Amino acid sequence: MIGNVIAAVFGAAALVIAVMVALKLYRRRFSKAVRAAAEVVNKETYVTEVMGKERLPHTERRYVLSFMSGGRKLDFYVSAAMYESCSVGDRGNIEYKGDSLINFDQGSRSCL
Repeated sequence: MIGNVIAAVFGAAALVIAVMVALKLYRRRFSKAVRAAAEVVNKETYVTEVMGKERLPHTERRYVLSFMSGGRKLDFYVSAAMYESCSVGDRGNIEYKGDSLINFDQGSRSCL
């Protein structure tokens, strides 16, 4: 009895995860690129220590730029070079598709 309940819960969780992944892939593939005025409002770096059987332990860094555009906060993972070239307070035109940043153009220069 309890085994059936546990199996049903794990089955439902797996289905929810599969649907979420499918929706994210669909949005990434079929959404249209959006271009709008934006401002860099935050910069964050995430550091993760990774250990595995195949490789020696190493550190991975992920860079996030946060923008305000049309009253919405948009967060994007970006390259280290783009992260370094943008500053909080920079204003310009952002172009993105789904959850991927395509470009941030500041008129005379581009962060990408």
